[in-house]
Amino acid sequence: EIDGREQRAPDGLSVLNEAEARAAVAVVETLLAASPRDTLVDGMLSVRSPGDIGVIAPYAAQVRRLRELWASSPAFVTNASLPGGGVEPDAEARAERELEVHSVDGFQGREKEVIVLCTVRANSGGSLGFVADDRRLNV
Repeated sequence: EIDGREQRAPDGLSVLNEAEARAAVAVVETLLAASPRDTLVDGMLSVRSPGDIGVIAPYAAQVRRLRELWASSPAFVTNASLPGGGVEPDAEARAERELEVHSVDGFQGREKEVIVLCTVRANSGGSLGFVADDRRLNV
C-alpha cells in the first residue's frame, strides 16, 4: 500500500501523486536489479533492460514527474550508457534500452514485457475522475 495523496500540478490542469511516482520508479529499479541479463526465469526471458518495461499514467503531470524521477535514478545512470562506455549511436537500439513512460493514449498499440500502471488518484472522496471509465485503460 502506498501512503500518498493526489495533488494538482502547478499549472492546475493535471494531477500527480508524488508517493505513487516514487513507488513506481522503485518497482522499475527493483525489476532491473533483480533480473540477471539474458537469462531465463521460469522458462521466460527476464527483464534485460529498461526498454523491456513500460510505465503508464493517465495524467500528464504524473508522466512528467515519473520521467524526472527516472532521470535521477541510479538505475537510469547505470543503464543509460553502453557497456565499456559511450553512447548508443543507433536511435532504434537506444530506444530498446530506454524505459518508456507515457499516458494511456501515448502507449496505445505498444507492448512490453512488464507494465507498471500508475492510477494517480488518491483522495478522501474516493473519486477516480476520468480513470473510472474502463475505456481509459484500454491500451
